[in-house]
Amino acid sequence: MAQQGTNRFVEGYIRILDKVSDWSALFAGACVIGILVLTCVEVFVRSVFGFSTLIADEYGGYLNAVLLFMALGHTLKEGAFIRVDALFVRMPQRTRLTAIWVILLLSLLYTVVVAYFLGNYVLYSFLTDERSTQISRTPVWIPQVFILLGVMVLGLRLFGYLLNRARNVP
Repeated sequence: MAQQGTNRFVEGYIRILDKVSDWSALFAGACVIGILVLTCVEVFVRSVFGFSTLIADEYGGYLNAVLLFMALGHTLKEGAFIRVDALFVRMPQRTRLTAIWVILLLSLLYTVVVAYFLGNYVLYSFLTDERSTQISRTPVWIPQVFILLGVMVLGLRLFGYLLNRARNVP
């Protein structure tokens, strides 16, 4: 009876996390479109009017970092993370399962540590009103928040695999 309740909890958690990962991936896709639009506007304005927007490279960099981190959870969900299958497929089943558990636990630990320090840095940037050195003077906590969110989605995805006893890890 308790096993069935646990399974329902894990299935519900994974279902919600799938939606969060998908929304995160959509946001990453929107960042790609944003980079495209910024680049096209910059090229057009420079070619036609002879001046620069002065923000395209800065905001393109922010969007690139944000899209990378926001796509991490979805990438793991879809099995697109890099893994050395040449080594993995040659391992005996028991060794492979042990390797999956070790990698999963170390990845989760690393992600938690990164999220902790990123969270502290975002808070520091917010409290000290840290701004970019570019002409826009953008508060740097804004792109940092999305990077932190992406790392958190990845950590929640890894935790989901842990709850599911490392089954179906891509």
